[in-house]
Amino acid sequence: MARFEVVEAEAHIVRLIFAWVGLDRMSLREVCRRLEQIDCQTRTGATHWYASTIRGMLTNPAYVGRAAFGRARYVPPRPRLRQIRGHSQPSPRATSRVPVSPEEWIEIPVPPLVDPTVFEAVCAQLEENRKRKRQRTPSSDWLLQGLAVCRRCGYAYYGKRAPRTRKYDPTDTLRYYRCIGTDGYRFSGHPVCDNPQIRGDHLEDVVWDQVKGLMEDPRRMAEEYRRLLLVARDETREPDEIVRLERPDRGLATRHQPADRQLRRERHRQDGIRTAYRGPETTRLPA
Repeated sequence: MARFEVVEAEAHIVRLIFAWVGLDRMSLREVCRRLEQIDCQTRTGATHWYASTIRGMLTNPAYVGRAAFGRARYVPPRPRLRQIRGHSQPSPRATSRVPVSPEEWIEIPVPPLVDPTVFEAVCAQLEENRKRKRQRTPSSDWLLQGLAVCRRCGYAYYGKRAPRTRKYDPTDTLRYYRCIGTDGYRFSGHPVCDNPQIRGDHLEDVVWDQVKGLMEDPRRMAEEYRRLLLVARDETREPDEIVRLERPDRGLATRHQPADRQLRRERHRQDGIRTAYRGPETTRLPA
């Protein structure tokens, strides 16, 4: 018969995590850094902790004495703007985790590790964090948000600002796309990529020139439209690569060349680019 047994050495770490978040109101990333500083290993023996792992622990009612079965179900994944790192094709299995209402859980009493008041404080803190995140005004400064991928390591690019001068002025900054793999703090202090960051205006100019060239060719637009219709009719069909964009003009300014090389390498992964010319959304892109 299956049962829950308390491992005191690990239970101490669990109580620390709940206290850091529920009482000290520490962020999940700061919890990860604290665990790495004390050389605490995960269940698999890894030394790097992820915020998603911490969140999964903090939302597990088993730590307050209620082991719940059926907390989630798995469904086929939704179409993505870009491929998952290391997976050129989507999984044929149902891999997307969908939460189930607590009324449908099957709860079994188990030995508690955390005081119920601390657990409630943690849940309140996580809910507050969720509301604050939703209240943030989404920025329209990053045209390629969620689309650009590093060819060298496969991690996504994210937007980052840098001041033009030593004195920071939010109105006088440069925008860059930077590879996640170059951030050492995300990988226990050791970056996994050395690809340089790219000026945001340079990369976006190149992409926009490519999109405009595609839009100006009705034949290629019609071919892409027909291809998308076929994919929509057969949800199990793996979409083909996006229609290849023409090679950019060799007279492109020198400042665009590094970004252009990166774009050509990643073109076949940029399925989301087609949203730039689909329907009325075109008007939101700079001309």
